[in-house]
Amino acid sequence: MDSSSKDNEFYRIARTQRLIALCSTVPGYWFTVPAEIFPAMLRSTCHGISAACGKLGVGEIVGVFGQRQMQGSTLQVLG
Repeated sequence: MDSSSKDNEFYRIARTQRLIALCSTVPGYWFTVPAEIFPAMLRSTCHGISAACGKLGVGEIVGVFGQRQMQGSTLQVLG
């Protein structure tokens, strides 16, 4: 793919995203946006990154609470 066709594709996608952003005031419309404008490969990559970040966050929280439990400190939840 040469540079000019990449630029044209980028411009076309940006124009479509801008139109969809303007239409996103309609309730329920924003749930269909990713499936319409982003390629499947990009969506699946973003889903994978999101899942990995969630797992890292959970692992960090479990590690902190596990350390506190091992040190014998009490944990107050919601006051």
